[in-house]
Parts: sequence; C-alpha cells; structure tokens
Amino acid sequence: MPKILCTRWGLAGLLVSACGLVMAQNTPWMPELTRHYLSQCNRGLVAQGFGASKAQSICSCLAPRLSQEFGIEEFDAMQAAHINPEGALIDRRLYRVVRACLQGNAALIRRLN
Repeated sequence: MPKILCTRWGLAGLLVSACGLVMAQNTPWMPELTRHYLSQCNRGLVAQGFGASKAQSICSCLAPRLSQEFGIEEFDAMQAAHINPEGALIDRRLYRVVRACLQGNAALIRRLN
C-alpha cells in the first residue's frame, strides 16, 4: 500500500519540506499470528457450514495474501473490515484478497461476509 513520506531539512537558512509517495513494505505476520489466524479462520468457516477440507483450502490461500496485503500494522483493522467491494478502502482491499482465493465465486464470498 502506498504511503506518504515527508522529510524536512534546512537549506540556506530555510526549512524545506518535501513529501512523496513511496511503496511501504508491510511487516509479515509472525508464525504465531499466522497459526492463530489459520486456526480461527478454519474454525469460523466450518461453523458457517464449509467442509473441513474446503475451509483449510480457503484459509491456506488467505493467510499469506492477507499477511502481504495488511501486514502486522493493519491486522486489527483487517479483522474489523467487511468483505465489501463498495465499502471503505480497507473493505475493498479485503474483498480483492478474498475474491482471488475464491476465484470470484460470488456465492461463497457472500457466505463469508
């Protein structure tokens, strides 16, 4: 996700500020967090009526993609987001990741929301 980076420095007695768009790297989830996510994801999908193997397949696809998209920095916000292609930016980002793992299957995506 692009982030704005601003710097300030003195130049001939003037304070100069410059801002630019940079691609910030998210911090990948720690193994413990990934295991926790996989456990909660599997449990939640099975509770929603997905078979155990289907739940594991979906969660195994989601975990690395969500870690890359949101990192540790946005984990809590990701957890609170909704899978909504027309929602807030974080909702749309979550929707894109989920859609990729479910190959765009709209019926399955609706079941997850």
